Amino acid sequence: MWRWLFDLAGILGGLLAVFLLLTGYITVSGVDQDTLTVLIAAVSSLFSAVGAGAAWLTVLEMRRDREEFFRPDIFAGFEVGGSGLFKFVVKNGGQSPARNIKVDVDPIPVASDGKPIDDVGWIRGEQISTLFPAQGFEKVVDVHHAMFSDDRPQEFSINLSYESSTGKKYDEGPYMVDLQDCMNTKLPTPSSVTWISS
Repeated sequence: MWRWLFDLAGILGGLLAVFLLLTGYITVSGVDQDTLTVLIAAVSSLFSAVGAGAAWLTVLEMRRDREEFFRPDIFAGFEVGGSGLFKFVVKNGGQSPARNIKVDVDPIPVASDGKPIDDVGWIRGEQISTLFPAQGFEKVVDVHHAMFSDDRPQEFSINLSYESSTGKKYDEGPYMVDLQDCMNTKLPTPSSVTWISS
């Protein structure tokens, strides 16, 4: 938003300066050759400055777009696996590796034995050092129908933090996941991710 306003202000400022210079030229009588040369040079300089500013903004926008395209994109939540198994997953759907990934889920999902599935470090909030694109971790929670048959937690708050290869930090969340939204989802979630089972 601010870049667009900056562009507009620069263009309007350049046009106003040209208008004032031309108005001054027309209203001043007896303009000699030296004054006319200085006036033309000033107008040329203004147009060059506006052009340089526009080029700089274009470079900044291209850099931002490139960073967004090649950034890691971490997802953590529930998916339905083969045979209707509910899994808690964390995966990198981005274009570059993610580093120092930390997943905080509250409460920790409860398996069929009534115990939290916190027997793997990344669910307990320990960092995952690196997760390459199209790679993920999964942990089976329970079969689909059993997830809704008792008083196990149905709503979860998830926070994510991770870094790109260049060191840029991302913090996402908290966002809420409600298992009721998945109640009728019995087909496996399509995925091109290489899973690392826990």
